[in-house]
Amino acid sequence: VVSMIPMESKLELNLSKQRADAANIPTYRLPIDRYMRRKDQIHFSQILAINQVFEILVTYLSSKNWRAALSRGVPERKGYVLKD
Repeated sequence: VVSMIPMESKLELNLSKQRADAANIPTYRLPIDRYMRRKDQIHFSQILAINQVFEILVTYLSSKNWRAALSRGVPERKGYVLKD
């Protein structure tokens, strides 16, 4: 399930997860940390827009390759590059 709950504020960290847990809906994370590393810059973010998550999932479903899917769907401005 891709969260459609509006952007969480710092005061409501993990609100999407809490609501999913309360409704017994399983939650998953994209394997960004497993396949990507932080670039040499100050700003890093794993927060993605719904269209970016959708693109990653569609690419993974067609290729069965997380590296290809994350490379295509995670914008450079997020501060992550594929691990070697």
